[in-house]
Amino acid sequence: MDLQKILCKDSIAIDDSLKDKDAVLHKIADMAASCPGLSNYKPDILYDKLSEREDLLSTGIGNGIALPHCTLDDLEDFVIGILVVPSGVNFKAIDKKKVKLFIFIFAPKSKRNDHISYLARISQILQSPENVEEIVSQTDPEKVYEIFSKHIALKEEPDYKPSVEKTLFHVFVQIEDKFQDLLQIFSEIAEAHVSIIDANNPGYYLYALPLFASFWNESEKGFNKIILAVVPKKLSNEVLRQVKTMMGGLKNKDGILVITNDVGYFSGSLNR
Repeated sequence: MDLQKILCKDSIAIDDSLKDKDAVLHKIADMAASCPGLSNYKPDILYDKLSEREDLLSTGIGNGIALPHCTLDDLEDFVIGILVVPSGVNFKAIDKKKVKLFIFIFAPKSKRNDHISYLARISQILQSPENVEEIVSQTDPEKVYEIFSKHIALKEEPDYKPSVEKTLFHVFVQIEDKFQDLLQIFSEIAEAHVSIIDANNPGYYLYALPLFASFWNESEKGFNKIILAVVPKKLSNEVLRQVKTMMGGLKNKDGILVITNDVGYFSGSLNR
């Protein structure tokens, strides 16, 4: 899963003439059609696929960034490109701000897990406002390519060989606004197997017992989810470090509980 290899150098552009979302999607479709991996697809088809995805929910993730993406039935490998619109465009982003940086992905329909991993890894690169500003301030597409490639190299995962040594993480989360960030930590690991369990606080059940009825009521379910993730043991310390950093430490921290176990037997796989 080498992000650098699927970044299409021919699909990087800076265009400040684009004034609306539709114009951006047409531009992306035209750019993508010039890539060797998409040479069998006409721009109209690529535009339609991007539009179908945008109709579900805008891929504008906020802070001036959008990640337009779609799947294609017969595509053999991923194609990624970059479009910069310096003045910004109304893309119906979640924060309602104009979008200046568009990183788009055309993905094989059969490779959903890799598709999710690429989106997560690109999102991680763009979490830094400094990284985003460095890209959108450029006036030469070649420099955009060089800078994004630099950040890929800094974030790219080492190529770990398969190993029977795994660690099972149980992360009990009762802080709702931290859940997505914690989940992203595990989603960014290509070799991770992740599942989410909806849970309830004990009070939700103890309410039914007469002895405890005065302490809770039926509506006090609260937020409670469990992230179960199997990750390569070589990565477990780094994952735990990221979780601690995200939560500002774990010691005496209410609302989160982390348990790890060595895995004695492992076989199978989970879809994402």
